[in-house]
Amino acid sequence: MYCVETGQSGDTVYVKEELCERYSDKHPVYKRACEGDGDECPYWANSAWAECSVTCGYGTQSRQVYCQRDPADPTSVPVTVDDSLCTLEQPDASMVCRLDPCPDGSNWARPGTVEVEVGRNL
Repeated sequence: MYCVETGQSGDTVYVKEELCERYSDKHPVYKRACEGDGDECPYWANSAWAECSVTCGYGTQSRQVYCQRDPADPTSVPVTVDDSLCTLEQPDASMVCRLDPCPDGSNWARPGTVEVEVGRNL
């Protein structure tokens, strides 16, 4: 689970739930029942988020996302199937993470952005 914050520039930033002041304990539903042979429709499943790629500032997190379906036998484990069989939108496999600022101020620019500091000679 993750929370969404709005960054200073107005863009969306995803952060770990423990860093959020408020969040819902409801998880998104990526599964729906099918009519037909009694099997579930294929649905998206995912692993837990990996740790943030940095120890401070902005980084990235990733997880495995795969399409699976429940077998007709309820005692069997779900089966991974081709991604094309999942009809709902695929969940993100990566996201930006934000940890506490680095003590030296480094790594505080959001990944993919460039900050320019302009000096002035007097």
